[in-house]
Amino acid sequence: MLKLKSTLPAAVIIIISTIFLFITSILGKPYKPPKELLTKINFIGTYRLENDNFVHIVNDESLKSIPTQRKIIFEGHLDKNIKACEHLFFRMHYLKADIFKNGKKIISKGYNHPAITKSSGNIWEEINGVAIKNTDFLHIELKSDYKYNKDYSYGLFITSLCKGQHSPIIQSEVSKYFVNFIVGILFIIIGMLVLSASTYLSATKKSPKYIFHHLAIFTICSGVWIFIDYNYISLIIGNIIIVYKNPYAATYCKYC
Repeated sequence: MLKLKSTLPAAVIIIISTIFLFITSILGKPYKPPKELLTKINFIGTYRLENDNFVHIVNDESLKSIPTQRKIIFEGHLDKNIKACEHLFFRMHYLKADIFKNGKKIISKGYNHPAITKSSGNIWEEINGVAIKNTDFLHIELKSDYKYNKDYSYGLFITSLCKGQHSPIIQSEVSKYFVNFIVGILFIIIGMLVLSASTYLSATKKSPKYIFHHLAIFTICSGVWIFIDYNYISLIIGNIIIVYKNPYAATYCKYC
């Protein structure tokens, strides 16, 4: 009987989470903000590999065929104007980026990171306060210190370009990964409730074992791990503390 009682909370959590996951997966729909709040930006131009003068036209197919390279150079222009009051967003997947406008460097990203890491991680970055016209010539140098950083990283940078404000892009990205967002919060809340109940029972000497403590801590940690999704987390908490789901590192901290 005691064994049955000790496993009952875990069973309840699993059942509730499964039902909630099913409901959110059905109800959760990607949010599409109005174009005046968040607009997709297309890069029109070419790219070439480091130490190679042969140029490739930027398109979906060519971005999928980029071989393993430490440096890629993109040259061209954007298809839309960006005002100084707008933000230009893009994904940095373990890259360093130097962006030049008409021969003048306007931004460098990915260089401010701890000595124990090779990059600033898998995050969203942005440029603000810089106006870019669709006639401006852009020279973009993307670098990777990871040996096996292939087409995905470089292609993601180009295809993720968009302009707008913070709130719409946060809403858009969270809605795409709505299940992770909600289920992570659910696990954290359940874990905190179980931990509170377990602490109370321990204080009143009504709890025979610490199994509820262990279950609560495990549930909270699981919730945090699910909630912290690199597809949106850096948009919410910035670059202060980010946990990455990747084979190279478990945690990453950055102060800026």
